[in-house]
Amino acid sequence: MKNTEDGGLLFQVTVNNEDEFIRWLLQYGEDAEILTPVTARNAMKEKLRRWGRVYGRSDEGKKESR
Repeated sequence: MKNTEDGGLLFQVTVNNEDEFIRWLLQYGEDAEILTPVTARNAMKEKLRRWGRVYGRSDEGKKESR
């Protein structure tokens, strides 16, 4: 871990694979940003696009599932 000049924290970690890394990172929500590797950053963007399609839909007229 390393403090950055802008008050942030640079945290470098080694994980088994990219999917594990993304699942781990999701717990930090919008407080974390993937800078590198670009493949992981793009994978997160795609996941968020898919989630946006799911959660961006209107719930009007839908019955609550139980």
